Amino acid sequence: MWTWSAGDRCSGVTGSAERAKNHVRDNLAMGDTARIEKVRAELGFRTLSSFYLPTGTGWTGTRTSRGIEWRALREVPAR
Repeated sequence: MWTWSAGDRCSGVTGSAERAKNHVRDNLAMGDTARIEKVRAELGFRTLSSFYLPTGTGWTGTRTSRGIEWRALREVPAR
């Protein structure tokens, strides 16, 4: 699973990094920053609510006149 956000305009969850990049490409405004991150779906044991646990794998990107410039997220050590 991958979460994505295109500035403050919109965000979502999808099954592949490629689809997440496509959503960002279609929705990111000039100068805004995007974020795509691989997540794990988790279930809380007290409230039985679901949430997405970030893995630290992904990218941030900024739309420029040349397109979207992507930078890798810093890897988060496994716990």
